[in-house]
Amino acid sequence: MVRRTLGILAGVIASVGGLALASPAAAIDPGGGGWDHTWASINGGATLHVVEHGDMVALCDTKADGMSVHVDVSWGGGGYYLQNSAGNGTCVTVSATTAAKYDMPEGKTIDIWLSTSDLYDQVGGSYLNDH
Repeated sequence: MVRRTLGILAGVIASVGGLALASPAAAIDPGGGGWDHTWASINGGATLHVVEHGDMVALCDTKADGMSVHVDVSWGGGGYYLQNSAGNGTCVTVSATTAAKYDMPEGKTIDIWLSTSDLYDQVGGSYLNDH
């Protein structure tokens, strides 16, 4: 009876573990790790990862819904718009070394507005760029 119970328990743990690995949040990580900030849109269609040192921004499409994902990044006197239209499971990554327009000023508050083409799937946030 103990072996049967342990066998059933092992099967349940394996199946639950498989479900957790298949979730959208776990499926999309553009690599690099060490993200200082991460935001996800309300309905889970987009994820934004930020590393302050080097001003790296990774915009990821996290839902197979046919919609592009977008982010507006702004600060007093500047900013940029980034779009990812490559589809579910993809990320577009930029940094200060990609182009001068992605170089965010140190010591300033950075505002983000993350969204998909679905007007109800968006989120805003901000952080102090102190690295």
